Amino acid sequence: MTDHRPRKQVLPGTGVVLVHDFCRAAGIDQPRLLALAEAGVVSLLYRRGEPLGLFDDRLPTTAELGEAGVDVPQDYLSRLRYDLPDDATPRPEDASWTMGWD
Repeated sequence: MTDHRPRKQVLPGTGVVLVHDFCRAAGIDQPRLLALAEAGVVSLLYRRGEPLGLFDDRLPTTAELGEAGVDVPQDYLSRLRYDLPDDATPRPEDASWTMGWD
């Protein structure tokens, strides 16, 4: 018999921003990010004991980082969301009938 009950999400976040992407967009290095995590300014997601990323729905605002003494670009959040190469979005004509991308 198949269980059709709705399941809880394993991770409540909608996505993850990788540590190196966050550091690049915010203009900080990884040791500074780890210090912010220890201070409770950011929440890191760990994998095998190493920092992997930050939940994208819990990213600190520019003001929150400023209060912690970090001078980040005003547009750092938009850099995270829109800093993709032009060919990152697949086009419908690139799809094959097997639902894969050529």
